[in-house]
Amino acid sequence: MVSAGLKVASSATSAAYVYFNDSSGPTANPAVREAITLAYDYSGGLAKFRGGAGSLADGPLPASMSCRPTLPTVKQDLTKAKKVLADAGLANLTLTMRFQPAFSEQAQEATLLQSNLKQIGITVKLQPIAFADYLTLLGKFSTVPQLMLATDAAPYPDAGVMVSQEFSSKAVGTNKDAYSDPQVDSLLAKATSEPDAAERCGLYKQVQTLVTKDHGVMPLYTVDSLTAYSNGVQGAGLRAPNGSLAVASLRLSE
Repeated sequence: MVSAGLKVASSATSAAYVYFNDSSGPTANPAVREAITLAYDYSGGLAKFRGGAGSLADGPLPASMSCRPTLPTVKQDLTKAKKVLADAGLANLTLTMRFQPAFSEQAQEATLLQSNLKQIGITVKLQPIAFADYLTLLGKFSTVPQLMLATDAAPYPDAGVMVSQEFSSKAVGTNKDAYSDPQVDSLLAKATSEPDAAERCGLYKQVQTLVTKDHGVMPLYTVDSLTAYSNGVQGAGLRAPNGSLAVASLRLSE
């Protein structure tokens, strides 16, 4: 319940993810990534740890972004996850997941995923990490964590910026999955020189579809960011591209 004299503004520009190391280690195997994505209790995580304030992921970009293809909404399927591992001849896997303990919801989500993966025969060791140390690990594909739980937001409203930073093989330092695919690189390069906005949008949609098919990243849910403000404040409902308050737009009513 909102107190008298207060308003609440909502923004859906950020999303929670599990990032893989797609280039090395056990998670370089698409079957491992697929099994992990099938194991998580998305609905339970959103309800319990995010207060239901958001929506289940249906693609690698936050729900508020443009140029998003129509993709299936994530859901848990433990039976299928076990079959994927069995068909790939995989058993007794042990993985390490990093998370930021400063955010209680991340510790809870990491523990939930650990429990879910145990149900399909994957052991997960949880290791806390400070954000600055995580950024250092992104400096080389070989040091990107096997699993990393984090929240991300689009730096600009243009979907192309986010997909390029996240999925171009040349984007070392911002490519949180160590993702590398020649077809994706080709589409991104073509989009860079494409003058027509609709054509560029179509190319970005193709990239997202390919990454999703490859289980290159594990989006959990778009997270609503709520801001309460006094009736005397104007402009609090406006947001910067990354979802933060557009401070320059704030005004006090006379």
